Amino acid sequence: MKMRTALGMMLGAALLGGLYTGSTWFMGREIEKVIGQQYSLVATLPYLTIVQRDYRRGVFCSQETATIELFGDTMRALASTQAVSGSAVAVPERLAVTIHTRIQHGPFPGLSRLAAAVGDSDVTVPDLPQEMRQAFGDKKPVASQTVFRFDGGFSAFVHSPRAAVTLPPAPTGTAVSLLWEGFEGQIDAAPNLQQYTATGRTPRIELKEGNETRMLFSDLRFEADQKRVYEDEPFFYSGSQLFSIEEIRVENAAAARPAVTLKQLRYGVEMPDSGDILDIAGRMGVEEICVADQKWGPAHFDLAFRHLHARTMADLYHTMLAMVPQAMEVAGPSPAGAAQVFAALLEPVRTLLAHQPELVIDRLAVVGPAGEARLAARVRLPGVTPEDLDEPAMLLAKLEAAGDAAVPEALLFGMADRGAGAENAAGQQQEQVRAQLAVFSEQGYITWEGGMIKVQAELKAGRLKLNGQPFPPAAPGPEEEDLAGRPGGEGPSGP
Repeated sequence: MKMRTALGMMLGAALLGGLYTGSTWFMGREIEKVIGQQYSLVATLPYLTIVQRDYRRGVFCSQETATIELFGDTMRALASTQAVSGSAVAVPERLAVTIHTRIQHGPFPGLSRLAAAVGDSDVTVPDLPQEMRQAFGDKKPVASQTVFRFDGGFSAFVHSPRAAVTLPPAPTGTAVSLLWEGFEGQIDAAPNLQQYTATGRTPRIELKEGNETRMLFSDLRFEADQKRVYEDEPFFYSGSQLFSIEEIRVENAAAARPAVTLKQLRYGVEMPDSGDILDIAGRMGVEEICVADQKWGPAHFDLAFRHLHARTMADLYHTMLAMVPQAMEVAGPSPAGAAQVFAALLEPVRTLLAHQPELVIDRLAVVGPAGEARLAARVRLPGVTPEDLDEPAMLLAKLEAAGDAAVPEALLFGMADRGAGAENAAGQQQEQVRAQLAVFSEQGYITWEGGMIKVQAELKAGRLKLNGQPFPPAAPGPEEEDLAGRPGGEGPSGP
């Protein structure tokens, strides 16, 4: 009886082991497909080439090594140009990364969690300069762990360690050191990257020359929530992105220039998925700007492109993506070369204009010592046709714009004083500006009250109006000139 029980337990264990081995082998096959799909997406990027990919699948784990080259033709073109010009800064002919990944198959990878698989990767840069390799020591420049879910999606945590590198000084200069406080990021993606969320943070980047801080970036953050718009455009996403920097500081004591500090910078883009028509809104802001003993801020610039045809925007994005390597290869091109690079944009731009897009400045504002200056404006091209791009005069005739602006008088007077030339004293320059503003106010082109100068502007059918008044004023007709020429400005007597 005991023998039969032991035999049954052994057979049960063998059966369970066989089932687990089979399921693990199956998971390994499915994960290989998922990773292959991801590389297929990456291969569509025009500035990236998968030089080599070696995937070796086992029963419980697999190994993969992939080498990816970035901007291959571009880097070689730049290196060749540099060699001819004799530049002192070395540009490598090749920029490539090699990714080594060990993948443990599910359903219990490493017997530590329930998942389809777990991949641990590290990235090496074979052509990294010697100074940079020494900066990371025995640590990999980038490492990550990816947890694959059973539905084909994944979560990945990416890490880059702290590094400090000192570059050799130029013959007449001092050594330059770069401090990189590392990076941590995470991405959570749906199957086939249909949508994803991502976050990332770098605590500090500092550039020094000698013992002096020349440039500092602290607490850099990034976050995104994106969803693919069209299946045939895998990298065209709608959603939101936000990039922020807690502080930027630039100083140069040797040059006796005042230090410049910017605090709490924010740059965000929102493009909600709204069907055939998209709106893209960009918002930039900085809480405080300090130059020497002067403080400005907060400052905001909110810009939006509205009523954009979604499919045309996808085509335009795809075209621009393909242009990146070409644009880099022809850095500083001749007019003919620039025309060749950007000619491909013309057709999608034609189609885009035909759908009546609008450019809107929701807010351009900055608070300074003199008060707040602000601007809001809207620009549109109603009735434009694709053929109008060939006739710039037609575009100008159809251009419609309207805006409101308000500027503190003290700001204008201060600018006048700083712009005074040797022939004019600062006070004289200010008086000239004050006199001109008085004339504009009397004529009704501006409103000047409470220390603020305000104006409403409108451009339509090629005619500009300020506060409802044509500007420049229309020349009087013959009859008006005749009336003006009579004594007392009287018109002709009755019949």
